Amino acid sequence: METKRKKREQKRTTHYMYIPEHIICNILSRLPAESLHKFRYACNQWFNLIKHPQFIKEHLLHSKPCLLIQDRIVTKRSLFDTQLMSIEGANIRVRDLSRFFTGQIRASCNGLLLVQNWVDYTLLHITNPITGQWLGLPPCNGFIASGCTFGLAFVPSTADYKVVCIFRHWYGIKCQILSLRGCFNGRCNDTWRDVNGPLSRLTPSTMEVPILVNGGILHWKTDSRSHILSLDCSNETFQRTPLPKCKIINVHLLEMGGFLAFVNIKHTRIDIWVLKDYSGKRWIKQYYIDTVLIRDVVPTRFLHCIKPLVSLGKGEEMIFSCSNCLFCYNVKLGRAMKIDQNISQLVFYAPHVNSSIFWTIKRASIDM
Repeated sequence: METKRKKREQKRTTHYMYIPEHIICNILSRLPAESLHKFRYACNQWFNLIKHPQFIKEHLLHSKPCLLIQDRIVTKRSLFDTQLMSIEGANIRVRDLSRFFTGQIRASCNGLLLVQNWVDYTLLHITNPITGQWLGLPPCNGFIASGCTFGLAFVPSTADYKVVCIFRHWYGIKCQILSLRGCFNGRCNDTWRDVNGPLSRLTPSTMEVPILVNGGILHWKTDSRSHILSLDCSNETFQRTPLPKCKIINVHLLEMGGFLAFVNIKHTRIDIWVLKDYSGKRWIKQYYIDTVLIRDVVPTRFLHCIKPLVSLGKGEEMIFSCSNCLFCYNVKLGRAMKIDQNISQLVFYAPHVNSSIFWTIKRASIDM
């Protein structure tokens, strides 16, 4: 009996070993990140495959972005209500993440989140909600200031994640950057470095979360009506990015299909410009929305309160907030849909993808 059982196990193992690795990789890269985190313990081959940087990159390409929002709501355990919202056609799924985050989310990139402790504001962590891992960061001098804005970016050329902090200092605006390459034993051993900039005449106007686009470039809206502030995290240099030449009324920035989008909200229409060529600073008017098409979900008296939050589905689905509610607009179909989710005071919103990125104790780096 024992011999027959061993033969059956050997037969199953033999058949499995003949499956080419690229086929296994193709199948696993299309699975949800939650499943990957469980399957990586199935065998050594899968463990090494799932943590490989090339596989993680492939899995991110197949992952669908969702809307991550954090609302200020006071409870006994936390000050924030955190929700992850996914939209597929007319179907909207909302996942409550409040029990995973007692602190305030400050930035998001490739499934990693920068979280600030709500009791001690000097404590920062990088976490992946899927793997449940936390990485402690050294304190940033920006916390001594009255206001600060954070960014988290991935630099493809060096496979490095960088945390950016811009804060108000007694002599002006200051910027510090922290590299996550030196991660060991759940701590980051690197230190914050001062970088030149930002430009004195272009500073973040409201200390909002910057917009991250492909290539590791962060963009901030400023008080200027002609330029925004941009930071290339690969060479850590600031520069001015000119805005489209148009009559600016109520403007917002967001990421759309991997590019920077400039949304100009007027009384009768919403113009959407896309920066297709960052080096050449070339803007293209990609879409416009007639406000008549959204009056079923937004009363006319509230049109001035509209604010774009994110774009999903390759830039086709846009999610807006208006007063204390949310609605979705498909720019291809010209169709608006109200989202059954009330908000009170949004403190964070960004596109977010679930990923299998994790870091090991024995290696001094994040596996990506």
